[in-house]
Amino acid sequence: MKQIQDLKQQLLKETKRRKIILLSSVIFLIGSILPWYMIPYPYFTGGMLKNVTQNGWHGIGFIGVLAAIFMMSMWIILQQKPSLKELKNNNILLEKILASAMLASPIIYLQQIHFTFSITGIGLWLSMLAGGISVYFAFQNK
Repeated sequence: MKQIQDLKQQLLKETKRRKIILLSSVIFLIGSILPWYMIPYPYFTGGMLKNVTQNGWHGIGFIGVLAAIFMMSMWIILQQKPSLKELKNNNILLEKILASAMLASPIIYLQQIHFTFSITGIGLWLSMLAGGISVYFAFQNK
């Protein structure tokens, strides 16, 4: 419990830029759980239309999920290990790469399903927005 309180205190001390990047990682993960696309097809027992859905944990979307998880875990690990203080100040390039992966994975995913008869889901757009915000702030000067 004390470790969680310490992490909360460390988060409050972070820059606005870093807070927004971490928040966008959380939003990306929420979006990755929601449906990224739906394919309606007739369900023959009962004559109803049933949707087949897929979320961001499939295909290329998984790269963005891993990037968001790594972004958050990297921050937590760097807060827990004071000996890694030098790495904490020099992880800007890694932050940019991970943020770019968070934006690229839903865009590539959208391009892959573009030619299928499918309806994009809210999770795809939420993840793409979170990835875009993350990239915008990752490439900002301190």
